[in-house]
Amino acid sequence: MTDSLSILPILDSLGDEYILLKRWPEFPSFLPGSDIDLLVVDRFTASGSIQKKLAEILDGEKCFLRVTEGEHHIHLDIIRESKLWIRFDLIDELDFYTKFSVQSALKVKLFLERERIFIDDHSIYVPSPEHELLIRYYEYLEWFERRPDKIKHLDFILANSTPEQRRELIENAHRFIRLQHAQWQGEVPPRPYSRNQKIKTVINKAKLLGKRVISKLLLWKK
Repeated sequence: MTDSLSILPILDSLGDEYILLKRWPEFPSFLPGSDIDLLVVDRFTASGSIQKKLAEILDGEKCFLRVTEGEHHIHLDIIRESKLWIRFDLIDELDFYTKFSVQSALKVKLFLERERIFIDDHSIYVPSPEHELLIRYYEYLEWFERRPDKIKHLDFILANSTPEQRRELIENAHRFIRLQHAQWQGEVPPRPYSRNQKIKTVINKAKLLGKRVISKLLLWKK
């Protein structure tokens, strides 16, 4: 294996059952520690295909493959000299966001409207330009409070879209998501009385007291 591992044959091993969600200007070259985000038809099948291909490429070299299966992802990490060299991040649903939920229909739409580009003799499946903006917008919404570096996705959107396209982006983005509202844990604290509520309480108590006084008077007359 050379210092410039080609990811193109690895993507070829997936056939046409993937979308490379985010490209970078130097693609297909990459920097050590890079993530390759892939939306696939089935993450377990895709993981098996990539592992088989990597077994050929990494055979006899001083690096190894680390596989981590999470609730929503499978990470295939190539470790070289005790450091992450490259990660293939496989997802087969868009259900990993924590601030909002994404309808499953979006995955179908992404696959139906994806584009095919060619690099040398390799076919690469990528999102349509509109969907790449959408994916980056979701990424920004999910992470911008915790990861300041995610501003790069907003910068990409601003640099690669017109004002009209950005308006369409916002409209389309919110057609496919529902915000996740925080739920109160434990007992609900009593709501403090407003001034009007206090006045109503005094009036009701006065009415109740008046009824009791009238009842006593009627009994006394008897």
